[in-house]
Amino acid sequence: MLIHPFRDGDENELSAVVKDAFLSHQYDFQGCSKDLIDHDMSIFSPDYIKHRSTISLILVVTSDDDRTIYSFASLNNDEIHMFYTIGSMQKKGVGKFLMSHIEKAAIARGVKTLWVNSNFYAEAFYLSCGFKKTKDIIVPFYGKDWPVSFMVKELLP
Repeated sequence: MLIHPFRDGDENELSAVVKDAFLSHQYDFQGCSKDLIDHDMSIFSPDYIKHRSTISLILVVTSDDDRTIYSFASLNNDEIHMFYTIGSMQKKGVGKFLMSHIEKAAIARGVKTLWVNSNFYAEAFYLSCGFKKTKDIIVPFYGKDWPVSFMVKELLP
C-alpha cells in the first residue's frame, strides 16, 4: 500500500470511497428511505471533499501501483473528521495503516490528543486503534436519534 496527501483530482474517487463505505455491509440505516441515504451520501460530494482539503490534511491510501484508492482520512487540527475505507478492503489492515500515518501527522503538528465522533459501526475500529470512549451522545438526524460516541486517544511523541 502507498499513502499520499490529497492531490487535485482525488476528490471524485474519494467521494466514491464514501459511497462504497456507506453501501457496504457495515452500515445499517435503520429503515431510512433511499432518499435520506442519498442525501447523506451527497454531503460528501467531490466539491465538499475538495473544500475539506483546503482546511484539513487529507491522507489517501492506494494500491501499490497507486491506481486504486482504498481509504482516506481527514485530520482537522486534533479531530479526525472523515475516515472511510471501501468495503472490500475493510478488516484487512488498511484502516490501521492509515491511522498510523494520521497519528504521525498529528504528532508532527504538536497534537497531544486526537478525538473523533464515531458512529456505532466504526466504534470497534477506533477502540482497536487505542481510542477510548468518553461519552455517548445522541444526534437528531432526519427525525431519528442517532447514537454517536465521543472518543479520544492520547498521542505519545
